Amino acid sequence: MGVSGSNTAVTSHGLLSGVGSDDHHAPTNVVMGVFSREFEAGTQEIACTGITPEYVFFMFDRGGNGWSDGTTHWATLENSGGTQVRTISECLKYYVDGSNYIGATVTSLDADSFELTWTVTGSPAGSWTCRFWAIG
Repeated sequence: MGVSGSNTAVTSHGLLSGVGSDDHHAPTNVVMGVFSREFEAGTQEIACTGITPEYVFFMFDRGGNGWSDGTTHWATLENSGGTQVRTISECLKYYVDGSNYIGATVTSLDADSFELTWTVTGSPAGSWTCRFWAIG
């Protein structure tokens, strides 16, 4: 399977707090990384060592970004025709053209990783590199 399992992950710790208030939260762990995927269906486990993510945010080419909490998924991106589109059924989506594309949802948030399930429509060819922030 054409999956790159290596992540360039950097862990940082910080405090989230309400602006202009005394509403302080516990320290939040963030892992940032990058992964690659061939255009094929299947599952992919992404390491985020040191945390159990609650949310994952994605940044990808064509002006795309998305997020998931493992149940709710959302993405906005430019489709193959150059039109900005949104989806609430996937957190990652890439259009090769109008009838060939790949998309993913977060199907598991686990200690030290999250899992993506990829679906393919048509016969897209190529690979894709995405960046993420996992927050736990």
